[in-house]
Amino acid sequence: MEYILLLVVAAIIVLPAVLIGKRILTGKKAKYAMIFNVAAILAICGLTIAGPLGGIVLAAGGAAGTAEIAALLAASGNAFIGAGLAVGLACVGAGIAVASSASTAISAMTENSSIMGRALIFVALGEGIAIYGLLIAIQIINKIPL
Repeated sequence: MEYILLLVVAAIIVLPAVLIGKRILTGKKAKYAMIFNVAAILAICGLTIAGPLGGIVLAAGGAAGTAEIAALLAASGNAFIGAGLAVGLACVGAGIAVASSASTAISAMTENSSIMGRALIFVALGEGIAIYGLLIAIQIINKIPL
């Protein structure tokens, strides 16, 4: 069963690249291959979340206090999802901030090169958003009762 799961994950990872390469070689648009790629990434995320939790639930199935174990697993699963969302959304926000501030900084530096230091400060402030998300995720994971 483990080998089948590994083969499925490998196929999910490799197939979008093959589809995109085939589309590029034939000169067609790779729109559907990109949609498949996003769906494959979501499937891998689902497998990585569901796989370990299922194994822990099966291992604790015969133990006394199964309800407490299930409640603990649900709480820890929600904490991991929250930590992932904190990092992911902070990185998306940082990417948006850096994209707009860096392009503006570069265009301003082409006109006046003496403002490079001040312009780079705003770019660094945008990147700080991702670090804050990472710190929040670390705090969430440290609070999980294991």
